[in-house]
Amino acid sequence: MDKKGILDPHSSKNHRNWAKPKIQKSQVNGKTEISLHNQILRTDAKARHY
Repeated sequence: MDKKGILDPHSSKNHRNWAKPKIQKSQVNGKTEISLHNQILRTDAKARHY
């Protein structure tokens, strides 16, 4: 494991943050729109809640 800020020139090109964002929303026409997959997951979770 390398320490933060210490990367050799070759690996610094390929260095990325691979963490996913916590909230995944796509913007359509300036409004945030939840993806269809996330909508289905939410409705399933709500249905199981009761």
